Amino acid sequence: MFLATSLFALDGTKIAFNAKTNKHPLKYEIGEPMVFTFTLDLKGQELEAPLAIEWTRTGDDGLKEEGSVVFDGKASASMTTKLGCNGFVRIYAKLKQADGTYLKSNGWRDWFFDGGAAVHPELLTSTPEPEDFDAFWARQKARLDKVPLIADLTELNRSDVATVYAVRILCAGPRPATGILTIPLGAEEGKKYPILITLHGYGPPKYRPGKIKGRGAPDMITFSLNAHGVEFMRDEKYYIAFNASIKENGEKYAFNKEVNEDPEVTYFNGMALRLMRALQYLKSLKAWNGKDLHAKGGSQGGLQAIWAAALDPDISLATADIPWCCDFGGHDNYNRLDSTFRPAYTRALDYYDCMNMAKRVRCPVEITRAGLGDYACPPSGVAIMYNNLKCKKSIVWHQGSEHSYVPENCETFRLEAEAIQENTE
Repeated sequence: MFLATSLFALDGTKIAFNAKTNKHPLKYEIGEPMVFTFTLDLKGQELEAPLAIEWTRTGDDGLKEEGSVVFDGKASASMTTKLGCNGFVRIYAKLKQADGTYLKSNGWRDWFFDGGAAVHPELLTSTPEPEDFDAFWARQKARLDKVPLIADLTELNRSDVATVYAVRILCAGPRPATGILTIPLGAEEGKKYPILITLHGYGPPKYRPGKIKGRGAPDMITFSLNAHGVEFMRDEKYYIAFNASIKENGEKYAFNKEVNEDPEVTYFNGMALRLMRALQYLKSLKAWNGKDLHAKGGSQGGLQAIWAAALDPDISLATADIPWCCDFGGHDNYNRLDSTFRPAYTRALDYYDCMNMAKRVRCPVEITRAGLGDYACPPSGVAIMYNNLKCKKSIVWHQGSEHSYVPENCETFRLEAEAIQENTE
């Protein structure tokens, strides 16, 4: 508790708050001290009174601690913890001023550090996959095969490098696969191109009239897949009604636990069918070069990128940023820190879990960002998914990064590995 008061309020928009560990944050041993030293760059401002750094420690061991340290701008401010099991520890800290208020970053949110460290994340495992995992997905592909591969294209515009289309593709499940396709003008001369399919984060996007002005790329075919099969260029009433229609018993889509008890009824099923159908369509394009098919997305789009690589052997590269839905059962079955935004665990969701999909991926995978403070996508789950990849792979961990926030000049830690050669004898 501070008695002094600041003569001049700090401008919270002009600071940078982070923390560093005393060693590589992913290479601790059980029981080894983890020292977090907080760093605060005031960008030339003067600290008239000390700040309190109030921290909360939680972890995959189920323990919780709270405390505070003083930052006076002269001596370093740090806290120490440890972990009694393989897994992750989370440190969440805020800055309290002398008047008892928290320093805000932009007038409404308190400045925070949200990061962590781990003990042997490479050894983490989780819920065993369903015994009929592959048979289940063979059935879903068989459902698709019963629906003819027919696409309707509507030209939206032509730029100086590509033609832009709205695409609607017949699909199994409740709705068609829809997306925005761009094809380079050179395709008209018989040229062949790689394909990039981009996949969307959570939420039903709107495509209002006049709002799609894609330019495309001169050297690749691109396809932006809508996760929901929404129609394009409709009026506002359509999108309001559509967004309401995909709620499940009043809950946001994919979050109703009762619906998620059946793997063929869960919202994820239709999403996966639309993804597989979109890939089938893209591979049928005469302008595809027949070898380069890159799936890319973040969050829910990262989930779909891993699905794509697992379910379609023609994917040549998968890029996933902060991939969602890794280790659905980690909290219920192993008492790991739970996700702050993810459907409650059911056994049916194991069929859609990235950690199980990862075992089937053969193309290179790049995890471009994984946050040590991202508990929409808990780092333990992302680590397990990465462990299960047997292909060429890389992951970049970001210290202090939440799901939608990456701190200024944060430390990053890159891991990579070559593909594991399977014994075919």
